[in-house]
Amino acid sequence: MKAVELLSLLVPAVAGGPVAADDALPKGEPGEVRWLGEQRKVVRDGDLTGRVDLTALAKRPHLYAAGPLEGLKGEVTVWDGKASLARWEAGKVVTTEEFKGKACFLVYAQVPTWTESKLPAGLHKPDDLEADIFLEAWKAGVPTNRPFPFLLRGTAQKVKLHILNKTDNAPHNPEEHAKVKVPVVLEGREVDVIGFYSKEHAGVFTHHDSYAHMHALTADGKVSGHVDQLSPGGEMRLYLPVAADPRR
Repeated sequence: MKAVELLSLLVPAVAGGPVAADDALPKGEPGEVRWLGEQRKVVRDGDLTGRVDLTALAKRPHLYAAGPLEGLKGEVTVWDGKASLARWEAGKVVTTEEFKGKACFLVYAQVPTWTESKLPAGLHKPDDLEADIFLEAWKAGVPTNRPFPFLLRGTAQKVKLHILNKTDNAPHNPEEHAKVKVPVVLEGREVDVIGFYSKEHAGVFTHHDSYAHMHALTADGKVSGHVDQLSPGGEMRLYLPVAADPRR
């Protein structure tokens, strides 16, 4: 594997903790995963309040972030300091690059340097992909006992995304959450995927049935959103943060 400087690629981090929602996006150490708000407050408790002012994200070098827009009106993806806010409008995905609005919750980190690795062919199941990401991170010396970021880049065999699009003011719960997801399927498209991995943060920034929270952005910037399922095929590469305190 080789160390690479990804100046306009994907996501960062290695560890961190919750920060107060009224703080203006507190800074962590390079490679440290941090978060504002919690996923369970949104999905389980129905709190759709915007807790993160997106203007606080601007001008952060090598910032990568993911989360839902306030009111579940879309998705927030930040890629090397550049925003991609995705909404569902008039039957299609519309993306903007402005840091405007708020996010219900956000997971984020800043990392400039990564190691590159090729994924095994034939990874079609989410569990297989997550297991390989964990294994490669361990082999690279990334501390896997705490949250870490990863990047995937290249032509994906298939990506199933969703864009949140809540159009009413009805009380929110897990059943309603499933209904406001607009599915988007990409096949054979060049994508960049931002991911945060943790086995200890279900309900905080990962779902209860997954160890990874991922967002994808197409190479042309026209589509972005939350990844539900990814079949990488054989043409995607994995990027991991250079470990600040490798085990060996």
